[in-house]
Amino acid sequence: MMFKKVILGISLCILIVFIVGISYALWRNVSIQNGENVITTDCFHVTLEEEQGIFLKDAIPMYDREGMQLKPYHYRVENVCDKDVMYQMNLETTKNSSLDSKYVKMSLNQMDPIIVSHNEETEVTLTNGLKSYQLEEGILRAHEIREYDLRIWMDENVTQKDVDAMNRIFESKITFVIAYIRPMIANTIKSIPKVTEGNGLYEVCHSDAEITYTEDSSKINHLKQTEYRYAGSNPENYVKFNNELWRIIGLVNTPEGSRVKLIRNESIGFYSWDVSDSTINIGRGINEWSISKLKYLLNEGGYYHRRSDSCYDQGELIACDFSRSGLTNEAKEMIDTVTWNLGSSIAEDGVRTVLEFYNDERQHHVILCNSSYMTCNDNVVRNDFWVGEVGLMYPSDYGYATSGGSNINRETCLNTVFDVWNSMDHSDCKNNDWLLTSDYQWTLTPFEISNSSSRVFYISLQGNVRSAFAKDVYDSKGIGTTVRPSVYLKQNIKIIDGNGSFANPYQLALF
Repeated sequence: MMFKKVILGISLCILIVFIVGISYALWRNVSIQNGENVITTDCFHVTLEEEQGIFLKDAIPMYDREGMQLKPYHYRVENVCDKDVMYQMNLETTKNSSLDSKYVKMSLNQMDPIIVSHNEETEVTLTNGLKSYQLEEGILRAHEIREYDLRIWMDENVTQKDVDAMNRIFESKITFVIAYIRPMIANTIKSIPKVTEGNGLYEVCHSDAEITYTEDSSKINHLKQTEYRYAGSNPENYVKFNNELWRIIGLVNTPEGSRVKLIRNESIGFYSWDVSDSTINIGRGINEWSISKLKYLLNEGGYYHRRSDSCYDQGELIACDFSRSGLTNEAKEMIDTVTWNLGSSIAEDGVRTVLEFYNDERQHHVILCNSSYMTCNDNVVRNDFWVGEVGLMYPSDYGYATSGGSNINRETCLNTVFDVWNSMDHSDCKNNDWLLTSDYQWTLTPFEISNSSSRVFYISLQGNVRSAFAKDVYDSKGIGTTVRPSVYLKQNIKIIDGNGSFANPYQLALF
């Protein structure tokens, strides 16, 4: 398990001498790291009400009603940070203690008196610990305060026959075993307050989505659930993944259910989506993702295995090196294998709204074009979906990432075809979309057209959605099309640190 414990010890030394003697308390803060703990104890504060502690003069066995009237030792525990913590409060006897715990009674916060040794025994955490007894466990919420009154006395049933209780010392320490709660990243996203304008997390309703690629009712229901997507010019959706900066698209629907979807903050370079022999689609590539060269690179080739490889640039084979930027083994452990829908769209030059693209992406694939054309003679059967790990964003991902602005609000943007997002009147749509970059960006979605089976949609730097031949990397002006890998995370990924900002991105761990 990756999370660590912090042990805070508040040592309580009580010297009890039978019949005649003095009992006293000596308190101090102790911080002990266990394993590779990287979280400090700064969040967990213990304060004492009085420095002198408990004084028991002439400590003799006493009735419970008398013990409950003793002046308590009061201490205050506060979580001063924004993280919740799980804690376990223990009373640990030390190796200096010679009085058996069966002779000592205690009461915490006026609870019924109990023999110390009757508490559940737990793991000793102190280096000089003898036995440890659990007093309480629970969750201390962020900025929550707990206060305790502890009373300790000698049990009334101790007599002169108990010779092993005479002239003995009872030394113990109260310890807090703390585990900072690691929230699942999906639960964190759900708990973030949703916004209706500006940078932040938005609810997206898909109850009316048109799903035709499958008749499986459970998969259809999964794809129609409410989603949570980050939108705006620069929302706080940064995450450290693969030892790089990635960003969270949102909590997105897949046929298997909701998954956290990430996209690399920067591209891995300019590469062809696919290539083909000159006799196949006249060399322009085949727009079927499951057999594409880019799919191979991201899931089986150099990028996936973090090594040097051969890649395609404008249809030409070139050397490429992913020995530093490819996926690490740790990152691959976090990636879920899910169903990626491969539905095509007939949206000439992006004349389609965000929801229309969302529906197209999840439709049954049809034959793309007439095989009598030389530009579509690949004879490849198009798949409705692909099951794998590393893909690309969809046109709809780009669309849902806009927050709109003061002139054109988000709702208007979502109901406006992409083709006009680059117009002056609708510039609020693209200017407040964090997925827009200064380069073209490949998407996963093929363009369905009557005379070609090689075209794929990309996000243009002008803010609209266009299509290009799968082999083409650069347009006539020399502007390149980039590759930004996208993945879905497994469900058991937790946040161990960070707040999602650029300066302090979420840190993830697999549990």
